[in-house]
Amino acid sequence: QSSISKCVVILYDPLKMSKGEIWLKAYRLTDSFQKLYGKSDFSQQSLIEVDQSYDNIFEEVPIEIKNSNLVDMFLAELNNKTKWKPSVQCDFDRLDLSINPFLE
Repeated sequence: QSSISKCVVILYDPLKMSKGEIWLKAYRLTDSFQKLYGKSDFSQQSLIEVDQSYDNIFEEVPIEIKNSNLVDMFLAELNNKTKWKPSVQCDFDRLDLSINPFLE
């Protein structure tokens, strides 16, 4: 993060995502921890001097998700289940070669 000041780490919860909930969080290192890391001095005294603890190593960055109009239309069409039906049916009868089992 020292070379790219705007970088973040994004976390997601796959269990909540499988239930249809969007769970995303973004975190980045605090400025005080970056200064401490730059000194490479992680002694107890240096942690006390900069008032650093495990609670304030990371800071949460708010995430805002926006969809385009095209995505909104697609999601609305998917939500309307009476109009949307899958175009491909999953049956294996199409693979039956009994009509002409041998290629000539």
